Amino acid sequence: MIFGADSYQGIWEPWNEDRKEVYPIQNNKTPFQDSEFKTIVSNMVLEHIHPNQVAEVAKEMSRILSINGIGINIFPTKKTLIEGHIGVPLVHLLKNKTSIKRIYLNSCFLVGLGYWRSDKKRGSQTTVNRKDWVNRSIEVLENETFYNAVGLWKGYFNKSGCKVENISYLLAIHVLPSPLQFILKKLCKINLIKKVLNLLVEMRLGVILKVTKL
Repeated sequence: MIFGADSYQGIWEPWNEDRKEVYPIQNNKTPFQDSEFKTIVSNMVLEHIHPNQVAEVAKEMSRILSINGIGINIFPTKKTLIEGHIGVPLVHLLKNKTSIKRIYLNSCFLVGLGYWRSDKKRGSQTTVNRKDWVNRSIEVLENETFYNAVGLWKGYFNKSGCKVENISYLLAIHVLPSPLQFILKKLCKINLIKKVLNLLVEMRLGVILKVTKL
């Protein structure tokens, strides 16, 4: 059985319509029992956690994991080249620089860069005006995404009784043809090669952190 949990933070209402298996998160707490799950997956979620809530969220995820249970957390970082929510290169590095960000986003819109320029994420004729798109993009960047350091997450997961491993390199292996997968798996026994692959995946997609409850 698969269950989900989300806070939605008032963005979509009614949040649980036709989603009876999705439960509300309130005050960073899920309604699940201690050690209820053997596996937890968060996909593009942790970048939305405010820095002041990282400790609570890590603790809660650890609480509902069973002993030896595994959490797989996939999320972009500041090293990810294309900001994944609005589709603009490196804009998430312009923290606390709203005026520069606004100029950059206006320029990107004019040359055709960016997601959600219409009612579809990408690939449709532009139907959103530039000013509205820039304002919405700044709202996303400044109030909905935070890009906490990977080390911060690792530290709080460790404090919550979990072992943390960066397994991003496995995605690089997975996309290759089978013969090359075998070779790369062998090469990944060399720590430097594993670190390089982790970085390449992080730059393209983000980090994949494996959390194991001890």
